[in-house]
Amino acid sequence: AGNNFSSSVIHYDMNHQIMCQFDGKKEWIMWDLEEEGDKIPMWSNYYQKGKNEAQGSDDSPIDGERVDLERWPQFGTATWYNTTL
Repeated sequence: AGNNFSSSVIHYDMNHQIMCQFDGKKEWIMWDLEEEGDKIPMWSNYYQKGKNEAQGSDDSPIDGERVDLERWPQFGTATWYNTTL
């Protein structure tokens, strides 16, 4: 327990969220949607660039574990940030 690999889909949450971690490590990969939003497709396009707000939470069709750069070439140029808790 505590050493299982898991991942979540590429997504954003419309509200401020609190992440709680009780044990182990969690790696976060983040993008600034205001700067990189045109390079990261989302299913519903709820994020409103320029207003820096969203009408709802949204997920990306990109598989974060197996990114298809032939289908999503702009994604490969998006600047991302990484941290581990």
